[in-house]
Amino acid sequence: MAKPSIELRSFDELFGRQNMEVEEKEKKANDGEVVYLPRKKLQSYKRHTFRVENNESFAELVISVGEYGILEPLLVREIDGGYEIVAGHRRNLAAEFNGIEKVPCIIKNVEDAKANGVMVDTNIHRSDEEISYSERAFSYLLKKESIEAEGTAGKTYEKLAEQVKMSRNKVHRYIRLTYLHPVLLQMTDDKKLAFGAAVELSYLNQKEQEILIAVMQNKDAVPSLIQSEQLHQASKEGRLNRQLIDNMLGPKEALTPAKVTLKQDTIQKYFPQGTAAQDIEQIIIELLEQWKREHA
Repeated sequence: MAKPSIELRSFDELFGRQNMEVEEKEKKANDGEVVYLPRKKLQSYKRHTFRVENNESFAELVISVGEYGILEPLLVREIDGGYEIVAGHRRNLAAEFNGIEKVPCIIKNVEDAKANGVMVDTNIHRSDEEISYSERAFSYLLKKESIEAEGTAGKTYEKLAEQVKMSRNKVHRYIRLTYLHPVLLQMTDDKKLAFGAAVELSYLNQKEQEILIAVMQNKDAVPSLIQSEQLHQASKEGRLNRQLIDNMLGPKEALTPAKVTLKQDTIQKYFPQGTAAQDIEQIIIELLEQWKREHA
């Protein structure tokens, strides 16, 4: 009786097939295919300018990922034997909260300038309440660098302003915040230092900013816009020192709160007849909040 023919499988077939298939899938993803990558192989983008806040919006994302998974793949690029997340940091963290070990990704090995632009564009659409001054400032700086890398000579700020739908001057003022000392920048994010004042203080060199911070902490004082403009001018003229800052941030005078009274007839003409007082009050508050954001 003939002996049965036994086909022996190679070592690679026995033990390497799965890894080979995974690597092959990752290679195919370069063409835009979705591949599931282990989260342990992913790292944050080296110049990621946005924080993942543990707020209501993120909580909703965590719940959604837990119920339906990640519906939109992360965009990653290869780096040091792993992958760098260009877009999808919030989705990746939401997956971590749900104990998900592998996430859908698209691999695109883009250059830094392009990656900077993509990273910013996928985050900057969030509302003003969700994006801090510093996040917006460093994001605009990255987009500026991306535009410069394209060789748009002399038109950088104009093109950037057009992309982010903001005036050239406002974009330039945001980017000035990237020159602020971290303490002053955090105060700006926390709305303890007005945006306009922060822009003026950004023109002080680092040593001058450190002296200013020490005086502010000693006097428990924050410079106003006018004081910040004066500090900027003194720095520009080379006469800014601790004594001048100390004198400028002298004892604060007690301010009498402004009292404003609006007559019912003045307000009522802007609302349809029968509008409830509570609704009128809410609309006025929302309009004032909008004005405050635009003039901060």
